[in-house]
Amino acid sequence: MAVVSTDPVPDQEVRRTPIGISLAGGCTTIVVAAIVAATVFPADAVPGRLLVVAVAVGGYAAVVPDVRATIGVAGFAILLFTGFLANRYGELTMRDGDVWWYALLIGFAAFLGLAQRWMSTAR
Repeated sequence: MAVVSTDPVPDQEVRRTPIGISLAGGCTTIVVAAIVAATVFPADAVPGRLLVVAVAVGGYAAVVPDVRATIGVAGFAILLFTGFLANRYGELTMRDGDVWWYALLIGFAAFLGLAQRWMSTAR
């Protein structure tokens, strides 16, 4: 009786991108998104800047399969948004109490990106 393998590609090692490379690429993506947000929207248009950063985080989470890298990039995006896009000079302070609610929305965008990736791979 012959044994049939159920692996789609037998005898090949599945290679994953190291987490450091994924984090570096994600952080670079978030920095570019922050520069775009600061260029397109004025300093008092915090919701517009939030939209750009949240879309970048959600898109990253939908593309990169490493959950640890997604969590790290989302944390970096929250700090970058709070320090440079919502406030000035890298100060991680509350401005009218809204900044940390915006940070929660960035985390939710990361969750939505992860959920979209999980649903597309489940099919």
